[in-house]
Amino acid sequence: MARRGGPRLASHTRVVGLYTGRLIVEAEDAIWQQNLTSLSAQILANLRKLLQTETPREIEFRIGARRRPPHRAESVRAPGLFGRESSGIADAEFDYLYTQSRRKAGA
Repeated sequence: MARRGGPRLASHTRVVGLYTGRLIVEAEDAIWQQNLTSLSAQILANLRKLLQTETPREIEFRIGARRRPPHRAESVRAPGLFGRESSGIADAEFDYLYTQSRRKAGA
């Protein structure tokens, strides 16, 4: 019989620590927590077979904090060449005059 659950379970859980024989595991949400709690005896038996050393006596599944995926940092510079605001005016002289007047109005 092939093992299927390991990688899938690992993607929805995170081990927090081992304290006095109790393995603390954060589950993704309440549904995962409930399902894993009902399987804790089977999970412990599999750990005993796999590790063949002293294993935890019990597992406590907690609901973990939701983790957001990483996001790319946004630039703080204004859009346009060298951070200069662009008005979209095709004529360079008028564009310059417009942006200068916007800066004076904002100051």
